[in-house]
Amino acid sequence: MRYRPGICFICESFRSRPTSRLQPIARTFSRAQGLRSRSIRHEPPHVESKTPRSSNLAPLESIDRSVTAATSSSSLSSYWKTLGRRSSLLQTQYEALFQNTNVPPEDKVLEIARNIEESARAVTASVPIPSVPVKSGNAASSLLTLDDDGTRSVSRSVSTPQQNSSREEEVDALSNLSLQLVLHPLVFFSPALLKSYVTTQTLLRRPESLPKIFSLYKTKPYGVPNTKPQKYRHTNPSAAKNAIPAELADAALSAAIDAKDLPLALAIIETSFATPSFQRSKLVRKALLPGLGLSLAPAAAMVVASKLSLLQTTMDPSDATAIYFVGITAYIGFTAAIGFVALTTANDQMDRVSWATGLPLRERWIRKEERDAVDRVAVAWGFRDKARRGDEEGAEWLHLKDWIAQRGMILDRVELMEGMQ
Repeated sequence: MRYRPGICFICESFRSRPTSRLQPIARTFSRAQGLRSRSIRHEPPHVESKTPRSSNLAPLESIDRSVTAATSSSSLSSYWKTLGRRSSLLQTQYEALFQNTNVPPEDKVLEIARNIEESARAVTASVPIPSVPVKSGNAASSLLTLDDDGTRSVSRSVSTPQQNSSREEEVDALSNLSLQLVLHPLVFFSPALLKSYVTTQTLLRRPESLPKIFSLYKTKPYGVPNTKPQKYRHTNPSAAKNAIPAELADAALSAAIDAKDLPLALAIIETSFATPSFQRSKLVRKALLPGLGLSLAPAAAMVVASKLSLLQTTMDPSDATAIYFVGITAYIGFTAAIGFVALTTANDQMDRVSWATGLPLRERWIRKEERDAVDRVAVAWGFRDKARRGDEEGAEWLHLKDWIAQRGMILDRVELMEGMQ
């Protein structure tokens, strides 16, 4: 074969073949691509649930099957219509729950909340969009669009404005229904309901109501069943049982950071980590048992000292007991004090936010989660390049810096920055 300038040997070999042989191969590739798209790209989103579904709700498996059959814009529209019907059925179930004036059972409320959460997972799941092949103009471009297995890889996704509008309407409907459920005066705001609500709103990317709900969780009165007129009992907002769980607060803060909403992120910290109920909960969970053991240490030291005094003959047993008791208690006390100081003064986990000088060590320990959350916000809103840290400016950054300083913390302490030690 003689060399021709401007074309490679591979393209020359394809040009030398009869065109009638290329057409069946192209059709074979098209059929293979169709089988591959139906078996792989249009796999339905899988939603698991551990709670039984209500009989009047469309099962999620039917929604998944509608996604499997979604090979055109019309079938995708029917998918969103199926989700819309499920949202309408959820609204009907919600209204039926409050037909009477009695306090609804907690399991029925949780069933509706978890059905809303399942629908939110279905709405936010990655719905496959049909691929439209790109038409090629010549043999060389057709050759370049082939994968190693002979299938075409060039495609583009199609998403119509009607589909986007349907998705947004369904997201808003589920978010509002979930909010109505927790705001209803007769609903008892249990920890399970709070977890379902936070999960639903973070899945739908609607975290704007989370600070209000966190405050409501600590202050909402609960109705007394079987009372006419309806009576309510108030709760103590500072009680340890009304604390927002740390994992839910972290999820809400992550949603606010993803939304790039600084006031929302700070409000979430104020209504979760910075509350007295959260601090009391931490004391109960992490300091109660060590404090109880430390309070019982002198009695245990006295028992051990009296036993050890019987093993010696050099001094009076009562004097030996006193010496052993002082030694054991001193060892326990000094060891506990050194460990507490090491725990509260460690700063390896601090990135940009550190404690101000003079803040008591007990307060540093009790507010550790609050400082960690503020540090996450500062890292998210500041420069990622460590060499440029401290050069941030703007109204939001100045507000964040002042907000941190008012809470006994310092943003970008000079002696802790790289190259300033």
